Amino acid sequence: RFLLWETETAVAYLISLGIFACGIWIVAGTIAAGSGLAWAIAGLATVAIGAFSFFQLFAHASNG
Repeated sequence: RFLLWETETAVAYLISLGIFACGIWIVAGTIAAGSGLAWAIAGLATVAIGAFSFFQLFAHASNG
């Protein structure tokens, strides 16, 4: 049971970090290409969602 919880937690962390990294990639791409503001906002929203998800998981894991 302990190993299963650790695996689920690791997968959740990786998904959160993947969402965060995708947002960074979108923002960096729009800045480099000089594209529209809408893509930059979409990337920043993705970064915010990934960061929120990651820190929420971290807080939950810290509380036990």
